[in-house]
Amino acid sequence: MEALIICLCSLVVAIHDYKTHVLPHWLMAICITIGILMTGYWNYAIALFLLSGLFCDTRNAEKEGVPKAIAAGLIKKRGLWALGDSKLFAMYGAFLGLNGLIVLCLTALIVVFRRRQRVGSGAVAPLTLLPLVCVLLIRTIGVAP
Repeated sequence: MEALIICLCSLVVAIHDYKTHVLPHWLMAICITIGILMTGYWNYAIALFLLSGLFCDTRNAEKEGVPKAIAAGLIKKRGLWALGDSKLFAMYGAFLGLNGLIVLCLTALIVVFRRRQRVGSGAVAPLTLLPLVCVLLIRTIGVAP
């Protein structure tokens, strides 16, 4: 049941991100709350939000309502993802606990690899689909609790 709920939340978020290129606070708050209520992994949700925030592109931080002092990313010029995607990783932390860290690492590797391979201006799938693929991989091989 939990796997179905995380896949549905991920799919709703991915579709919304694909159409609008925005992960709204209200949608992510609902998904994170559902994950925390189902699993009790509130501490992993916070940890993954903060950890993924280290690799954010901080150029649009103030536009998204986050002070730059909080979103002081390690990669200043071009982060791996936007600040909204940190909320996405908080959702995976809420559902998967420590295994959310595996999703974060796999997604970061895929993003870095994809950027190195991309030549020209070809379209890239939305970032929200990458963690979903990682979650399904983790569930398939049985790493998650």
